[in-house]
Amino acid sequence: MEHIIRAAGAIADVQKVVILGSQAILAQFPDLSAPLFESGSSVISFTIKNREILLRSIEADIMIPESVEKTEMV
Repeated sequence: MEHIIRAAGAIADVQKVVILGSQAILAQFPDLSAPLFESGSSVISFTIKNREILLRSIEADIMIPESVEKTEMV
């Protein structure tokens, strides 16, 4: 996902891109199995049994904020 974000930013010559759809969570949390935070003795984490399903997609829907032209370009 990171390479898609970097490529879209480079193509559109922008610093901010928006990832839409199910792949958006991978942009925010690239390692979904790692704990998000600790609270006392309990650890809350995103553990997804079928994480492979999220990682199978090779496409991402990307929007460039405030620019329809650049969104269509990427």
